[in-house]
Amino acid sequence: MICKLKRVQTLIVVFALIIVICPASFARYSDVPETEDYYEAVMNLSAMEIINGYSDGIFKPNGNVTRAQFVKMMVKSTGNEGQASASNTASAFTDVKPGHWAVGYINSAVKEEIITGYADGSFAPEENVNFAQVCTVLLRSLGYISSEMTGVWPYNYIEKAKALQITKGVDLKPSDKVSRAQLAIMLERTLNAKVKDSSQTLAEKSGLGALKTAIITGSWDLDSTLPRGAVKTDIGEFRSEGFNGLKHLGEKVNILVNESNVIISAQNVVEDSRVLFLEDISGNRISYCGQDGNGTMDIPDNMTFYYQGQKSTFGDVKQNAAAGSLIALAITDTNMQLYNYGVMTDPPAAEPVIVKKDVGAGDKIIGSIDISGMDDVKVIKNGKIARLTDIKLFDVAYLIKNLYKPEQGIIMVYDKKKTGSYDDAIPSKNAVQRIKLLGEELVIETSSAAAKLNNTQGAFAVGDQITILTGRTGGIVDVITPSSADVSNIAVIVSTRSSISTESDTKGKEIFYVTLYKIDGSTSEYEVNEDQESRKGRVVRFDVKDGTADIIPIAYNTIYGRINPTEKMIGDLWLSQDAVVLDIHNSIGSRDVEIKRIDWQDMPSGELRRDKVIHAEMGGAFNDIQLLVLNNLTESGQYGILVGKNERGTSSDYTLMINGRESSFSNVNAVFDSSKGDVVCIEEGKNSLEHMYTLNPKDTSYRIQAVDSRRIRINNRIYKLADNIQIYDITEDKPVSISTSDLTPGEGAYVALYSGRQSGYENIIRVITVTKY
Repeated sequence: MICKLKRVQTLIVVFALIIVICPASFARYSDVPETEDYYEAVMNLSAMEIINGYSDGIFKPNGNVTRAQFVKMMVKSTGNEGQASASNTASAFTDVKPGHWAVGYINSAVKEEIITGYADGSFAPEENVNFAQVCTVLLRSLGYISSEMTGVWPYNYIEKAKALQITKGVDLKPSDKVSRAQLAIMLERTLNAKVKDSSQTLAEKSGLGALKTAIITGSWDLDSTLPRGAVKTDIGEFRSEGFNGLKHLGEKVNILVNESNVIISAQNVVEDSRVLFLEDISGNRISYCGQDGNGTMDIPDNMTFYYQGQKSTFGDVKQNAAAGSLIALAITDTNMQLYNYGVMTDPPAAEPVIVKKDVGAGDKIIGSIDISGMDDVKVIKNGKIARLTDIKLFDVAYLIKNLYKPEQGIIMVYDKKKTGSYDDAIPSKNAVQRIKLLGEELVIETSSAAAKLNNTQGAFAVGDQITILTGRTGGIVDVITPSSADVSNIAVIVSTRSSISTESDTKGKEIFYVTLYKIDGSTSEYEVNEDQESRKGRVVRFDVKDGTADIIPIAYNTIYGRINPTEKMIGDLWLSQDAVVLDIHNSIGSRDVEIKRIDWQDMPSGELRRDKVIHAEMGGAFNDIQLLVLNNLTESGQYGILVGKNERGTSSDYTLMINGRESSFSNVNAVFDSSKGDVVCIEEGKNSLEHMYTLNPKDTSYRIQAVDSRRIRINNRIYKLADNIQIYDITEDKPVSISTSDLTPGEGAYVALYSGRQSGYENIIRVITVTKY
């Protein structure tokens, strides 16, 4: 049996034949998989230089622990190793001879009354410790002594260890031998437990490190942009190779940090978290997969959220959420109905794959991605839900496997291409890392792309026309020869300006600039050789060399016909699967140009008249429509609430609440009839507010029957909500912006729904006002 024990200052595992290692870079054991529940304990204890494996790089997690080894653990963890070194000569036990490797440790442990030998004068150093003995040692190390324990040994110690959760998940009988893995788990928990009648943990009292409370916001095993071993928290960045990011993401935990800023243990969870694998997001509603299965939930905009190490709100970070992101919600009640804060990560890293052909419905191989063993694969293309058949030749695809269901996954697909002149290799053609194309510096992400742009034989030369394929981060994944179907160098001129140069070589010269809306949705300003004011609102091709854009007008091709949403056709003309549809508002005259990118499913039904089409760019093997530019087809204007007005004769100033923020507008020649508190739609000119329309409610009710992020039901009628729906609580004098999650069906409130003003949009709700009573 185990002998009498005394107070111990600290505890951690140490085994015989210890190999000394550095805490910042310790061994990873070939027989300790990251999926095992003892992985973190073993790695954390290794980081503290207290536990090591064997010389062949294994740990032997199922091996047993001898009494001599256990004593060494205790002495090293109590900081008495110096005492052990000074008493490693004589021995009081008949079976521990002078010169035995553990004699000093045994003598020190006996002196501290941690352990004694047997009645026959022996110590039995090679005898394996059992569960009863281990529980007794661990509890004594925390300051619990026999005289204060109720019940009969060893059950009193076993029950107390269970109450302190030291033995949670370790199901052993008192006489059962304890494996190295089980002991690592129990010892790490003991290290992080509070010493009896003390505010310090065992680890703190032993001087192993400083205890800090932190929220885990990211780690290297979840985020490939972080260096190996990095752990991000709300109080700074630390290191720990043994850290399990998925297990701890979003938790508020007590971390033990040594003087090298290494996390050597993360225990004592202050606030637990629920980690969700994001499958889709629409407004404030997320669809997810978690340990408890699939589901949906609404997250309020004002919930505190941590993203990329910064504290913010969900309303500010949700635009960065994507399929494959992880969202961890801190639980504040046992029913998991309320959450205190959230943490969001970007989707995990995946290798980009170039799609080599259009994907068919039954295809199981997409580039080098094999989905034959997966029973559920979602496709997200350019941030929108898509089908396998929407994946086309030269798209860039990434496979992200569901962390909770490996048989499920998400294929992230991007078709962002850029075509233009290969202007420059940076820093050089011999060691190219970035290139200049269309006036932009673009980072090369893959070795295959670098090989096509460097100085090797067959690579593209500076000055060649090239098409680059970009991936999730906008970097260059591959390079191909431009095709006739490419429209990436087509743009719309949205504004122009000029200035007088102050540079010495051009001083006094008028310099002209143009702002282009490009097909990928970005807007850039370039210097041009001549004034482009007369071309504002025109669709043009462009190329950029040495920072100056060459603007090339396009001969317009207009089409017309009935819109067929199912076949994606206009009349007898087909649109390519990746066709871009733009709608230009206020394109000619004194107004600035407003451009909207339209999803095909949002196209109004019926006949598309020729006067509504500015240009259709055709190309590809079937001469499909690659780009369709429309003229004022969809709804224009901004919606909001008039919260202030100041009229001075024929001039007027107005303050509107739009998308939750106040904005000011003026008109020097007109006064509008709208009153404070009205829901309005406005249209802007170049320098002033041109029109203001007062809206009447589409429907009103004193009770909401149902609501989610897409729909609302009142008076037994269901209305579609606009993607950018604005909801305001107008109970008080000043409107307060709220979200759909703040609307409670059946609650006492008067709601008014305001729809789009223009034809075709009268059933889409743009603004909702709520008055509580």
